[in-house]
Amino acid sequence: MLGETLLIRSLPFLGAMAVAMGFSSCASVDPPKVAVDYENYEKIPILPTSKVYRHLLKAIPIVRGQVFYGRYGGFGNKGGEPIDSLDDLFRKHDIVYYEANHYGAMVTADQALVNAVWDLDPTVLDRKGRRFREKTLIYFGSPSSLVVGKPVTSGWPRPERPTAFPNPDSIRKFMTDPAEKFPKPVEPLSDGN
Repeated sequence: MLGETLLIRSLPFLGAMAVAMGFSSCASVDPPKVAVDYENYEKIPILPTSKVYRHLLKAIPIVRGQVFYGRYGGFGNKGGEPIDSLDDLFRKHDIVYYEANHYGAMVTADQALVNAVWDLDPTVLDRKGRRFREKTLIYFGSPSSLVVGKPVTSGWPRPERPTAFPNPDSIRKFMTDPAEKFPKPVEPLSDGN
């Protein structure tokens, strides 16, 4: 009961911070396209505003336990090998977000994540994993997931940016096919072409 009260009281503060970060990200630039070796579990780069939001959420104890899971569930990521199959799905989701060159790719990744999480056998997860699985399905089924967590003010659409996922089917296959390998880093377009 006390935890719920603290969460409810912190919502206006979190909302104000989200709005402030949204405005501050309007002036942000495209995230740097660096070579990420996904097969070696490198940390996936995130926007500076996402880092601030992650630190803010981690600073509130009652929220921290609700919005983060494993190494990749929640805003941002720690890098390293996923703790279980649910965390691995979040990692794939983060990869698609980082590779996305338009907002539609992120929405497709969300839909593919919901399908993959829904198909995931909950008995392979521990208690915390099962609870976070349910929260994931609820969150991505809500209208707020269409905006929250997506850096829509950070230069999207970016059709000139190369991507490892050129179409929605490649995103869906990557997210839902366990045999699908991680994409190789895409080299930036050269200035001479």
